[in-house]
Amino acid sequence: MYCIKCGEKQNDGASFCHHCGAAQKDQKELASVPHKDLVNEFTREVGLKLYVGDKAEYYFNKWGLEQGEIVKTSWNTAAFFLGIFWLGYRKMYSTLVIILLIWIGLDAIFYALEIYHAGIDYLIGIVTAAVLGLKGNYLYYLQANKRVGKLSSNGTYSKEQLVQSGGKSKLGIFISIGLSILYMIISVYFILPKLSTEVIEFGFDEIDAEIVQPSEVFEPNDEMFYSFYFPDMKGGSFMIVIEDVMSSTSSIYDQWDDEVPPDWLGVTNSMIAPSDEGEYLMKVIKNNKVVAKGTFYVVRR
Repeated sequence: MYCIKCGEKQNDGASFCHHCGAAQKDQKELASVPHKDLVNEFTREVGLKLYVGDKAEYYFNKWGLEQGEIVKTSWNTAAFFLGIFWLGYRKMYSTLVIILLIWIGLDAIFYALEIYHAGIDYLIGIVTAAVLGLKGNYLYYLQANKRVGKLSSNGTYSKEQLVQSGGKSKLGIFISIGLSILYMIISVYFILPKLSTEVIEFGFDEIDAEIVQPSEVFEPNDEMFYSFYFPDMKGGSFMIVIEDVMSSTSSIYDQWDDEVPPDWLGVTNSMIAPSDEGEYLMKVIKNNKVVAKGTFYVVRR
């Protein structure tokens, strides 16, 4: 038999728990209690306590178990600052994977709509931190309650299983790091090359393949420099197309083929600005797909 309060194993017929001192039900009284009800009692109180571990009092208070109604919104500083690493620490792997899948989906949307920039990553990070800070305790309760119920659903109660299944894990932090690295690899090397379009940068000069004196406005026949990266970080053959946007129907002003070594991450080159004033769109086409584009203007001053 087990203590109905703390879960410690007791000698048969014990009247009080040798660990916490709580009075124990008589064996005959236990026999008259439906086994399912006894499991539910363990699941609700003892099971959650054993699952959470030494922070049980803190989380019980955050969950509002004493009041009898689960609190869905409460603050968790560790969850806010540590984010997905807190999830790993608390073995909330399913929630961690869901968040990373959401990140991958958002990356795909932003890349496809060509609205991605570094600031979006910071915004997503802040939103994720805020959600975990406010909802982390409740998410942890949902997992703990589900896990305890699952371990007790077969009509037996195992303290050892609950302790091993719950608690905290330093290994979980490294699992979080590993999954984060996997997310970055998927986003940068698989989604980005397929869905994103790089922005071409223009300017009056370049130093070490970097544009200096950046500008999008040039005079007719100026020497102008352009620079871009290949989304897949691989060189090869490509085509440059310049469209005259100002005409009644967008028309090709000029185009040419080019090629760089496969290990080149991008291209920095120069050209002569068009002699006619107007707005122009430069596109880089590789494997029949626009991989970079940018707009520049030609104006007489």
